[in-house]
Amino acid sequence: MLFVSVQSLEFLSAVPKDVDGIELRLDLSSRIDFGLLRQGLKTSSKPVMFTLRSVQHGGRYSHDRETLLSELLELKPPFLDVEYDVSSGFLDRAFQQSETQIVLSAHNVSDLESVYQQMSCYPAFTYKLAVPVTSTIEALQLLLFAKTHPHTSIIPMGEHGSFARVLGPVFGNQLNFASISSSQTVAPGQLSAQELLEIYRFHTLNPETAIYGLIGSPVSQSVGHVYHNRCFSEQVRNAVYVKMHLLPDELPAFFPLAKNLGIHGLSVTMPLKEAVIPYVQNEYPVPSVNTLYLQDGQYFGTNTDGPAAVAVLEKRGSVAGKTIVILGAGGAARAMTFALQERGAKVVVLNRTPEKARPLSPYFGTLSDVPSSYHAVIQCTPHPMPVDPKHLLPKALAMDIVYFPRETEFLQAASAAGCELIYGDEFFAAQAAMQSALWKSNFVPQPLVL
Repeated sequence: MLFVSVQSLEFLSAVPKDVDGIELRLDLSSRIDFGLLRQGLKTSSKPVMFTLRSVQHGGRYSHDRETLLSELLELKPPFLDVEYDVSSGFLDRAFQQSETQIVLSAHNVSDLESVYQQMSCYPAFTYKLAVPVTSTIEALQLLLFAKTHPHTSIIPMGEHGSFARVLGPVFGNQLNFASISSSQTVAPGQLSAQELLEIYRFHTLNPETAIYGLIGSPVSQSVGHVYHNRCFSEQVRNAVYVKMHLLPDELPAFFPLAKNLGIHGLSVTMPLKEAVIPYVQNEYPVPSVNTLYLQDGQYFGTNTDGPAAVAVLEKRGSVAGKTIVILGAGGAARAMTFALQERGAKVVVLNRTPEKARPLSPYFGTLSDVPSSYHAVIQCTPHPMPVDPKHLLPKALAMDIVYFPRETEFLQAASAAGCELIYGDEFFAAQAAMQSALWKSNFVPQPLVL
């Protein structure tokens, strides 16, 4: 079930019609009016949950909880959130009534297993465990806990837990929470109902849903989740794609968790395109990896950056025998160099530190060593304008792999020089389409390893 969290009754009319219920955070209200609450229960088109979060559990209510909770219970709301550390006497009374489903909750939990065992002594609708997370690894560990503990609703708190909120239905969450809009969140890391429903097709997610995602840092600007989830929808695939912030030193912990959770495929962005290589089986000796897929319990790596660069360039003519200048020597540049050389192009790799470019091509140099003649130049550095604009040749192809912003400083300069532009969104779409096709062809349902 997907509940939208709101701060007051005035938001009831703005709740999206496709959600399952409304959580009314009474602890965030300046005044609790029982007459208005009765009216709200009668007029609401969705089941309402009253929540009264105490200060020690991240809320704002600092008075006697049990008295107010007892009064709220008399209103017979469909759901009432009750923090598990109230007295056993109150809990016994609450569970004796039958009109209201009790959501037994705990926040900022350190010992999940112990708290779960204490809570499970009561016949709650669900055991809600809201836990702050500071990394993707911690969020994945919470998902594994949810998978192995029935009747739970695991809520990772914080920006690094946002992707795991999407995956709640896949791992058995009975309750999931969203904000009414991206600007009106009531908990850290909470996504809007619109994003969950429209991008992630939240109501279609279930324990059989195949998980795909993006790993790297930063990932916030990526539109991969929009592209791939739209592809899954068009293909009528029971699959979902999420974005996970991950750093190189987290890879040893990440891959065992990813296998255990059955993550079927991954896009890889900086700074991980080379760092993941020791953890995967390479499809062929690519110098960097941007795509992983799970098969026979192992992750296999390949790269669609290189083939995509070839594909978009060859829409404008063959690259065989042509001089292609690549600015940068990172993961994408390495893959492009490899693919273009295989296609018969002469690739000149220019980098701030030419020593890093030396292993990629016999033709290398600094960013000031742009040849006087070339067919295309590809900008792969993190710098908005890595070369002097005077080196940009009229009628040459100029491509930037950055797609946000679309009109990069490099492409603006290339346009002024009379180059033919290839925007980053065309390159992104080409490599993402290749990823999607590869995942579809290599998809084999994987058993969960516990």
